[in-house]
Amino acid sequence: MFSFLKPKTSKPLLRLFQVNVHIERGTNTEMPPKLAGAHVPVFVGGEDHESGVMKAVASLTARGFKFLDIADRHIHELDPQKWDAFIREVWPDYVGHFPTQSEVISRLQTEFLCTGPFAGYEVQKGGKSA
Repeated sequence: MFSFLKPKTSKPLLRLFQVNVHIERGTNTEMPPKLAGAHVPVFVGGEDHESGVMKAVASLTARGFKFLDIADRHIHELDPQKWDAFIREVWPDYVGHFPTQSEVISRLQTEFLCTGPFAGYEVQKGGKSA
């Protein structure tokens, strides 16, 4: 009785993580043909760092990329309340590429994932990475 007086409990926001991954082309056809692989920052929401990494890898492999490794061996937790400042500081030339802070916070209520710029590399003759 009087359940309408009880405060609604909202689902807590997911935490925000940055995972810098190393990928190869795999079966992906979006990557320019001369590129063999790339390093890419993935920003992802998760209940914890492990669920965030699993979502990041699943998203990239679903796009056909082959996951190789976490490039810097770290999973970075970010403060979503400082997202806009973070992007302006780290990627000032790509501000328009990223969602806004309010979009990130809103999407952290359910699901959030976006990638930063891909730093691709070619394979030299003889099969070595450039």
